[in-house]
Amino acid sequence: MLKDGEEYWGDANRLEEIEDFSELSVVYHSLFNERLAEKLSQQHKEYSPLIRGILQYIDTNYRDEISLKSLGEQFHVSPNYVSRLFKQEVNRGLFDYLNEVRIEKAKELLLDYRYKIYEVADMTGFNSQVHFAIVFHKYVGMSPKEYRKETV
Repeated sequence: MLKDGEEYWGDANRLEEIEDFSELSVVYHSLFNERLAEKLSQQHKEYSPLIRGILQYIDTNYRDEISLKSLGEQFHVSPNYVSRLFKQEVNRGLFDYLNEVRIEKAKELLLDYRYKIYEVADMTGFNSQVHFAIVFHKYVGMSPKEYRKETV
C-alpha cells in the first residue's frame, strides 16, 4: 500500500504496486508538489530566503486576502520589515507585485468564456468587479471586457 510522500518514480516495478486510483492520485500529487516547489525555488533564487518565501506564498495564495499583517504573522516578522525588505529586494511594492500576479492570472482566465468577468475577479482575489476593473485597466490599459474581445 502506498503512503504519502513515498518515492515510486525511480523504480518502474514499484509503479506496478499501485492498486487503485486514490494511490495513483497520491503519487501524482506528491510529484506535482515536488516539481512545483523546485520550480518556485529556482524562480526566485536571487532573493533572500524571506523574500523567496513571500514570493512563493503570493504565487500560490494570490486568491486569498493578503495583507502586510498576515504576511508578518505567516513569516514571523514585523509587517514594516516585510514591506521595507520587499521594496529593497524586488524594487517594487508588495501590493504592486500582488496585483501583477493577480492580473496575469486574470488574463489567462479571461480567455475562457465559461467564466463571467465577476467570477474571474473573485477567482483572482479581488473583492469586487469594480475594483478588479480599475486595477486591470491600470495594468493592462483596457477593461477586462475589452481585453477579452481583443484576445479571444
